Amino acid sequence: MPASGSARTAPRDRDVAGFDRRAGSYERDWRSRFHALVVAGSVEVALRAVPHPAAVLDLGCGTGALLRALADRLPAGVELSGVDPAPAMLEVGRAALGAHERVRLARAVAEHLPFRDASFDLVVSTVSFDHWTDQPAGLAEVARVLRPAGRLVLVDLFAIGWLRPITALGRRRDRVHTTAETEAMLAAARLAPLGWRRVFDLGPLPLVRAVVAARGQPDRGGAVSGPRPSTPAPPAPWPTAAPAGRGGGAPPPVRPPAPGPPPTRLWRPAAGCPGTPPRR
Repeated sequence: MPASGSARTAPRDRDVAGFDRRAGSYERDWRSRFHALVVAGSVEVALRAVPHPAAVLDLGCGTGALLRALADRLPAGVELSGVDPAPAMLEVGRAALGAHERVRLARAVAEHLPFRDASFDLVVSTVSFDHWTDQPAGLAEVARVLRPAGRLVLVDLFAIGWLRPITALGRRRDRVHTTAETEAMLAAARLAPLGWRRVFDLGPLPLVRAVVAARGQPDRGGAVSGPRPSTPAPPAPWPTAAPAGRGGGAPPPVRPPAPGPPPTRLWRPAAGCPGTPPRR
């Protein structure tokens, strides 16, 4: 079960204060182009992983850009929830929601999600994984709130290929992992890796990637296998209060996303070396 009270208070090493300072300009500053392209790519990967979700969680939602994009693509009956430890980011996110009344935001951290077991068909996290204080505990919480046929789409910079020596020098090098390390961590949390996707490229070089994982159970040999997709159950209520009824009838069908363009390519060389865009 999720922890409560002071356990949800974010420790200092999550950079909460820094994100709160940036909240007002987060979607307008010089880094916003990068963030917008990552969000767009993440939406495509997420909707290919689960084309017809009934309940979606954005883990580390920031100002809610991904949730707003999903609200524009999914039927009105789909529940959209987001959590973030930075209160100012959530305040800006709520103001930006406008007519998207079904999107609910709450202050929480990955390691202590305020939701019942098996609440979501789809959990998405975009470039926030390296800000989690305890990544294995956060992934275990994701497995807990995922439904049996649910999917996790974990989007971030990983220590893969050309990024491996660069990430080894960063201050978060203990939280940026190789493919094998990430998949082992997922398996330990009862999440079965299903595949990797390219989300955002830096010129010809892949930069931001997504790993798609399913909630699974270990077999006799210890391997984790994911379940086959099934029709999702009705969405679980928001943890503080059940949302008002939305009328009878099933939600209108959603068209599976059409094959999109190849991953976005952007080349912004810094003085003397390529560099990488900032993290979120």
